[in-house]
Amino acid sequence: MIESIFQKIPFEGDDTENECVLKFAKKLYQIDPETCIKHMNQIAKTCVKVIADEKCADGMETKFKKEVG
Repeated sequence: MIESIFQKIPFEGDDTENECVLKFAKKLYQIDPETCIKHMNQIAKTCVKVIADEKCADGMETKFKKEVG
């Protein structure tokens, strides 16, 4: 299931989907860093989308953008 999620990010739907998956990745990294490192390219693309994409960036809290940036 984790593989499926990380292969499909960044998401294009609801703004909060990418925020949720990044929060999930952060927690997962704390307990299983190897899995996160394996998908780091997709996680990084999602971070960039959250910060740079107008549609996403406008909906994200500044605090969260600083955490992922």
